[in-house]
Amino acid sequence: MKSILLSLAINTYSCVIQVAAWVIMGFATKKRKIDTWHLPERRHIPSPPKNEGLKKTIWIHASSLGEAKILVTFLTILRKKYPQVYLVLTAVTDSGVAYLKGAVQDRNATVSYLPLDTLPLMKKLITRFKIQRVWLIETELWPAMLYTCKRHAIPLGLINARMEQKSYNAYKRLKWIVSPLLAQFDTVLAQDEQYAERFIDLGVSPELVKVMGNIKGEVTIAPLTVEKRETLRKSIRITPSDLVVTVGCVHPDEISVIQRAVALCKEERLYCRWIIVPRHVKKSQLITDGFGDKATLVNDLNFSDKWSLCVVNAFGVLEKMYSLSDAAILGGTFNRVGGHNVWESVQFGVPLFFGPHYHTQEKSCKKLLENRIGFQVDNAEDLAESLIHYFKEGKEEFLQNSQRFAQKSNDNTLIVEQHI
Repeated sequence: MKSILLSLAINTYSCVIQVAAWVIMGFATKKRKIDTWHLPERRHIPSPPKNEGLKKTIWIHASSLGEAKILVTFLTILRKKYPQVYLVLTAVTDSGVAYLKGAVQDRNATVSYLPLDTLPLMKKLITRFKIQRVWLIETELWPAMLYTCKRHAIPLGLINARMEQKSYNAYKRLKWIVSPLLAQFDTVLAQDEQYAERFIDLGVSPELVKVMGNIKGEVTIAPLTVEKRETLRKSIRITPSDLVVTVGCVHPDEISVIQRAVALCKEERLYCRWIIVPRHVKKSQLITDGFGDKATLVNDLNFSDKWSLCVVNAFGVLEKMYSLSDAAILGGTFNRVGGHNVWESVQFGVPLFFGPHYHTQEKSCKKLLENRIGFQVDNAEDLAESLIHYFKEGKEEFLQNSQRFAQKSNDNTLIVEQHI
């Protein structure tokens, strides 16, 4: 009876997704909306390779840019064990797909948008590519995908698995659907004990769940060489003596905090050049307008000679901006979003300042705080004060802490290798 109800629920869900796509494609008046959702591409599967001699295909799926970066980290481990396997790599967002296409230069791989989560498309992708294994990054649980894998007896695994309280509560209410789908996972490598317990409670066998830590936080701290850093800074009109602060993943409702901190730093004669990288590129103009006439909108890294605060309107540039900076501020922590990837700046030996709301990155932020290479602030005044202290008195101490952290950072790749 349970299997019948599950089948009915998944088939209904699949039909709703399919009909919704048809309706949107047929009646949407704004082409930009359709382009943003990539419905034409997602209503089809990518083309399979011409070489039919490949014996094994693994499908790895991430959601957006942050998960795509974890996917690439995981891929380096996977390739050591399976050098000849063919890969299907998918993501949902523009930034995720663009990053994968740029980072994965592999003729034995196909990169594309995730097809719409319908039973016909999932079945077609799995059969056309002869998928034999699926790995999902963090918590990418798509019902039709999971159900199709179940029907075709394809093993599933979760890498860097996490499940926040809000998601956990939602899944518990739908446990009669979620548990049979999660029960088919043969490997769940969770970020911590709490996440592991949540997956077990929802149906994954305890012996199949391992705590491996957050591979997003397993980074090699490697600042750019002086020559490379100065070349990069020169390309965007920054001199060696300039102090540069990059504010990454900024949301529109955080503008007032950054604006106030900029003004306070200036009052205390701390003159910096500020690079603002929006979380969503499509909101670049909105964020630029929010800063008023003091902000310069930069398209595709075409910097003018004169700018003190700029908003970068381009995909996939955040790490580059962090790498040339003297300090970084993390967006999504001065509103209720809860933060974004904290390691993108830390990997370059750049100190990270973040606000009071970092619940989605709590483990990583605590790790930074414990090692004194990250700094939590409460508001604009606190942010300005912390930046002033760092630039005037704290740089040497930070450098020592950063070096110690790099030396003792545990590498979890061996745990991953043992279970893939």
